[in-house]
Formats: sequence, structure tokens, C-alpha cells
Amino acid sequence: MHSPRRNALAALTVLGLLASFLLAAGTPAAASALPGEPPPPHGQDPTTGKLAADRLPLGMEPDRGSALPPPIHVASAGSEQARVPGDEYWVEGFGPPGMDRSVDALVVGPDGTLYAGGFFTTVGSLVAYHIARWDGVSWHPNGAGMNAPVLALAMGPDGSLYAGGAFTTAGGTAANHIARWDAPTSSWHSLGSGIGGDRSYVVALAFRPDGSLYAGGWFTTAGGTPASHIARWDGTTWHPLGSGIEGDFSSVSALSFGPDGSLYAGGWFTTAGGVAANHIARWDGAAWHPLGSGRDFSVYALATGLDGSLYAGGDFVTAGNQALADIARWDGATWHSLGSGMEGDYPRVYALAVGPNGALYAGGTFTTTAGVVVNCIARWNGMAWNPLGSGMGGVDYPSVSALSFGPDGSLYAGGSFTTAGGVEADRVARWDGTTWHPLGSGMDNTVFALAFGPDGSLYAGGDFTTAGGVAANQIARWDGAAWHPLGSGVDSGVGTLVGTLVVGRGGSLYAGGGFSTAGGKPSAGIAKWMGQAGHS
Repeated sequence: MHSPRRNALAALTVLGLLASFLLAAGTPAAASALPGEPPPPHGQDPTTGKLAADRLPLGMEPDRGSALPPPIHVASAGSEQARVPGDEYWVEGFGPPGMDRSVDALVVGPDGTLYAGGFFTTVGSLVAYHIARWDGVSWHPNGAGMNAPVLALAMGPDGSLYAGGAFTTAGGTAANHIARWDAPTSSWHSLGSGIGGDRSYVVALAFRPDGSLYAGGWFTTAGGTPASHIARWDGTTWHPLGSGIEGDFSSVSALSFGPDGSLYAGGWFTTAGGVAANHIARWDGAAWHPLGSGRDFSVYALATGLDGSLYAGGDFVTAGNQALADIARWDGATWHSLGSGMEGDYPRVYALAVGPNGALYAGGTFTTTAGVVVNCIARWNGMAWNPLGSGMGGVDYPSVSALSFGPDGSLYAGGSFTTAGGVEADRVARWDGTTWHPLGSGMDNTVFALAFGPDGSLYAGGDFTTAGGVAANQIARWDGAAWHPLGSGVDSGVGTLVGTLVVGRGGSLYAGGGFSTAGGKPSAGIAKWMGQAGHS
């Protein structure tokens, strides 16, 4: 049974995740809701750019007795916190008050410059129409910007920046929905006559190793030639990919290249090249191919096995005409079930991780598999599912929403639970292969994200306010023996949270979520921590 709010997240297709998972170059595949399509998972209205106030990232059920997420509330930028030791490691420049509207695409250039695109028109006190760049110290506009939102960004092999979106001008010159930024001359250039069609826009960009650029979105022409929602730019001319993508309210929202050079496209469609292909298809350079018969609902997690198999977890019951229960394996040609899949009142898989020995670990809201009680976490050994002790519990709706392997090979799990293996473990725990262990006294509320630093420290993000009994607003560090705050953390308040963590070059930590300050410094939902050396 699916709740209405979960159903509204059905637009998060397997390829939306596949794009971020398979792209070795890190090219982002932006997603936006299209006409007739459910809203994207971050809850943004594509016409207004505003965030829906009733969505949190997937798998982030609070442990306050409710199975549904609370509304997001971003605290006022004026709510300053008292500065504490460690706040000096939170980097300035992500406010005040950051962008005035949403950021929908990010990409890093070869020189380390960060480019951001979206619905915004200002960055702090600077005017920056829908696109801006961060040089490590301050934000800068990219010329005169665009006349409408930028929804996708990609770096070309020559270091040029390519932008796609809903715009029709770039830098004041005509550029229909796609344009190239030439940094040496600080100028925008069109790609032929661009993309066309009624209410057209580009939401996904990907480069093939040969330098060809592929664009996906809601459009019917490219360079004046019919091209149904997907097209290729060879540097001079646009080319369609067969007869393209079709279906009611059809669109392409994610693109990714496989190891063999095949292009995978995901979105809201039912045919590709005239062949039935439900929401996902493969282009081999000459023809479209379905991936089985696609899938019937949402995918929330992906992992690649040591043998190259793709594992998908989420909220679905079929894939490729196979009866599946929230988890499946793709071998490059066919979808396969993993035993009888997951079971429970509201079974979903929110997190996947592959261990050093190749075993697959899954976390979520499921309670049993093949009649065996597993309680939110289980291990697949290639033949059968095995419980990890007695799993997680202690709250009305326990869940595991984050999994990460530590340098010692132990599995770390975060989520909404207060026991692990029957032992008290508040929202975070470590599995050593035999037994669950708490990490100190844990957190006072849900852990949504985990990441390891280069020194082996574990960082946790969520909507908690204490870690190990110490004040730690929404983010904390575990050194193997004790929890430490990261300065004063991010601003606390109803609905504020850290929902994602990424460790960057040099060990710097990036945190994203619903917050307006970090270390007392204005940070509009994204912040950078540079305290990995001193661990203040």
C-alpha cells in the first residue's frame, strides 16, 4: 500500500539515480517535473521554482511516531547563533543569503570552479540571472546570464561549460534552451538554432567520450530537425536519436553512459524508437533497446556489485515482467529478483551498500524477507537474505536510511531507531560482521546521511540536536571513541536538517539540507567545513 505522499515521488526513476551513479566524470543529470509529470523528489514546482513544504529527502521519516515526513522549515537568516570554537572552520561565502531561489544544477570545472544553475536571480548582493560561479572565495555572475531558469549543467572535454534549461537567451543573445560558456572570452554562444517545441526545455546533459553532447528534456526539435525529447550535438549540427522518445506527456529527465559506451535514458515515457520501453531505455548508437519492460514504481537506491551487476532498491513490485519486491538486480540484459524481496506493512529499500567481500546490504522500512525477520536491514549473499542480528527497532516506524562501510570494513547504519540487535543504539550503529555496537550514546533524533573523511572519521547529518550527549546541531563527527560537534553546527529549528554529506578534495566536507546558517554564518542550504585537519 502506498501513501499519497510517497506516490507523488514516483518521478524519481531508476535512471535519475543511474545518472549520478554511473557517470565517471561526475556530469550531473538534472531533473525537473514536466507537464503531466509528478513533481521531482526535491518537491520543487517547475513553473515557480518554489519548494513544496511537505517533502523531505526519501527515507527520512522522523521517529516522532509519524510514518510521514514533517514539513521543511528553513529558519530565517537573521537567526544568529552564538559563535563557539570550531565555527571558524565553516566557510564564508555561501550567504548572505545565498541564492534568492533554488539551485537546480551543479558542476565543477577542471580548474575547481563550481558552477551553479537554477531559478535564482541574485547571489548575495550580486545580480546573477540563473547561473553563477564560485571561485573558492566569492560568487561571480556568468556574463548577463539567462532569461529563464538553468536546469542542467555539464563540462565539455575542452573545459567549456554547457547549460540547458528553459531560457531563450544567454548573455543577451538568442540561445534556445542550450548554450556554451567560453571562460577565456567570458561570453555565451548558441548551439545552432538550439532546441524547440511548445514550452520546451532541457533538463539533462551528458557528454560521450568522443565529445558528442546529448541533451534530454521536453522538446520536439533540435537545430530545426524533428527530435523527440532527446538529441545529439556533434559540435556543428544537431542529430535525432532514431525516432526518439514518445508517450503521454513524454520527456527525458536523466542521461548516463554505460561502460560500453551505450547511452541510458530515463524519464516519463513508454516507447523509445517505437519500441515499448517503460521509463528507461538504452541507445547503442543506432537503435533503442528496452531494459526488460522497465519498472512500475520508484527507485530510491542503487549500488554496483563487484561483478558489475546493478542493484536497485525502492518501492516497486515488478521490473522487466519479473515479480519483484522493492529490490532487483540488472545483469546488463535482464532484471532478476533477489529471493522473495522485502516484506512488511510499508516495505521500501532506501539504502544499499556493497561490502568488501561483494555481499549486498540493504536498509529501509521492511521487516521480513522470505518469512525471516530482518527488521530494516539485511544482507544478500548471492543466494539468500540473512538478518544482521535482530535488526533495528525501538520506535513506532523504524527505518535505515544511510549505510556506509568504514575503513575497518565495519558497516555503519543511520536512520530512525533506538535499538540495534536488541542493544540500545540511538539512530546510528556499527555492525562488525557478528554483532551490533552503539556509537556512544548516539543521537537524539534521526540520522539521514553518513560519510567518512580521509582520516577515518565518520560524519553524520540529520535533524538531531545532540550527539553522544553533547550539543551538535544536525551534524557531528565520530572519531572512533566519541562524538564531536562541528562548531555550532547548522541552525536548529522545526524542520531544519542536514540531508546529504559529501567529502570533497582535500577532505573538506560539504553539507546540504534545510538550513540557513552554518557555524553562525549565513549558508543557504549548503555549507563547507574545513576543520578536518584540526578537528576543533
